[in-house]
Amino acid sequence: MRRRDGVLSESDAGQTPAGSKSAPLPDGTVAAAGRADELDAAAFAKVRNEAELRATELQAVLDVVPVAIWIAHDPQCLRITGNRVADELVMHVPRGANISASARPGDKAVTYKVFRAGAELSPVELPAQVAAATGKAVAAEMLELRFSDNRVSNMFMGAMPLFNAKGRVRGAVAAGADVTQLLQAEEALRSSETRYRSLFENMINGLAYCRMVFDREQPVDFVYLDVNLAFETLTGLKGVVGKRVSEVIPGIHRSDPELLNTYARVVRTGRPETFEKYVEALRMWFAVSVYSPEPEHFVAVFDVITDRKQTEARLQQKVEELRATNDELANFNRAAVGRELRMIELKRQVNELCDRTGQPPPYNLDFQKVKV
Repeated sequence: MRRRDGVLSESDAGQTPAGSKSAPLPDGTVAAAGRADELDAAAFAKVRNEAELRATELQAVLDVVPVAIWIAHDPQCLRITGNRVADELVMHVPRGANISASARPGDKAVTYKVFRAGAELSPVELPAQVAAATGKAVAAEMLELRFSDNRVSNMFMGAMPLFNAKGRVRGAVAAGADVTQLLQAEEALRSSETRYRSLFENMINGLAYCRMVFDREQPVDFVYLDVNLAFETLTGLKGVVGKRVSEVIPGIHRSDPELLNTYARVVRTGRPETFEKYVEALRMWFAVSVYSPEPEHFVAVFDVITDRKQTEARLQQKVEELRATNDELANFNRAAVGRELRMIELKRQVNELCDRTGQPPPYNLDFQKVKV
C-alpha cells in the first residue's frame, strides 16, 4: 500500500494500475492475471454471440409458429409484445407494439375488451396477468377479444409465468390459437345440419340412408343407417335403424331379389337410378330414386304408389272393357250398315225395272242425291 507520503506499502505489492496489460514482477503473477482477463473477455464475447444467435433463433421460431404468442416483459405486465401472428393477424398492430391491457394510458397500441362466457374480464383477470401475479400456469380457455373496430377474435388461450435467475417472477408468456373461423364453420355446419334435419324429417317422401353389405363382392344385405318419419309412416316399419333389411323384412331376398341387385348396381357404378317396383314382401308398389353419396352407401327416396297403381289397373280394365264393347258396336254397326246398303241397292234395282216397264218407281231414293 502507498503510504500517505507516497511510499508503497507491502500490501501494494503485485498490484498494477487499472488497464495494465502486463507487470514487471519477477514471478510473473501480474502477467498471468492479464492473460486471464483477456481469456474472460473472449469467453464473454463468445457467450454473448451465442446468446444473440439463440435470441435470433427464438424470434424466428416465435414468428413461424402458427399461433399467437405474447411476452410480458415485467411482473406487472405493463408491456406485452407479440410474435408475427399475434401482431399481424390478431391485434392488427405494428411489430413490437405494446398490446397490454394493463399498460399505462397512452402506451396501448390497440383498444380491446376480453370476455369469458359473455362476461367482461378486467386486465388483472387476463391469462398473462394472472400467471405473473400468481407465479402459476393458467390453463387454456376460450376467450373472446372484441376490438374497437368491431372485429371479434375467439382465442383459445393460456399462460405461463417467467422467472429470473433468483426464482422471482419477471413476466409471463401467453399463447393462443385464433379459432374464430373454426367456430364460424362449426356454426355454419350446425345450421346446415339443422336445415337438413328439418327437411329430412318433414319431407313427404320416405328416405332411407343405408350401407350395402357385400360377401366376396356379392351383395347379400344392407343396413339401415338412418330413416325419416315418412319412411315409418309410408311403410309401417318401425325401429329399423341399425338393422339389416333381412331382419326388418324377412324373406325379401327371395321374394324381391331385383331390389337388392338394383341398389348394389347404383353403389358400384355411382350412377343414380329411378324405377317403380312392386315389393312382394310388403305387398306395396314403390316409386324409388336411389343414388350413392359415398362408397358402399346409398340413399333411397321413395313414395308408396300402391293406390295409384291399383287405380291405373282399374282404369286399364275399364279401357279394355270399353274397347271390347266398342269392337262389338263396330261389328254390329258394320253389319247393320251393310244390310241397309244392300236393301237400298235392291230398291234401286226395282225402281229401274219399273221405269223400263213404264211403271212408276215404288221407292223414294231421293235421300241418296247430293244437295249442292
